[in-house]
Amino acid sequence: MKSYLPQFVETMQKAGLNDLTIQSFSTYYYQILEGLTGKLTEQEISPPDVEKIVDYNTLSAKIVSSLEKLVVIKLNGGLGTSMGLKKAKTLLQAKGEMNFLDIIVRQVLNIRSKSNKDVPLLLMHSFNTREDSLKYLEKYSELPLPDLPLDFLQSKFPK
Repeated sequence: MKSYLPQFVETMQKAGLNDLTIQSFSTYYYQILEGLTGKLTEQEISPPDVEKIVDYNTLSAKIVSSLEKLVVIKLNGGLGTSMGLKKAKTLLQAKGEMNFLDIIVRQVLNIRSKSNKDVPLLLMHSFNTREDSLKYLEKYSELPLPDLPLDFLQSKFPK
């Protein structure tokens, strides 16, 4: 089987991607050639045991205080071009008037409210989703925390 890796590496180098990103891509490329997909089937996924689900109100103070170390990181890297979209999929309407980004933000604000801790939200964007998502988040003035960004960019691989 012919390897197209040298062409991909050249494309990534021309785009200014760092060596670690190129190395990571190469590893994944060889895994695909070996037949690995990185996907889980439905049969491999199961819900948690009911007895392992803990109600927040029953947590000890020690566990609640550890929320000071929590950061909520959400992948926000999909454009939804396969659905005919030119914006982040998280901006799609999901429930009532809320989109997925609204739901994510409200979950984080709820954690902050219940725990009285400044739990940060970090969105991992692709270069395509960053601008429209950050513009949308401007309506949540209480979301940003001092000295912390709201986002970072994921690595960019060639198509």
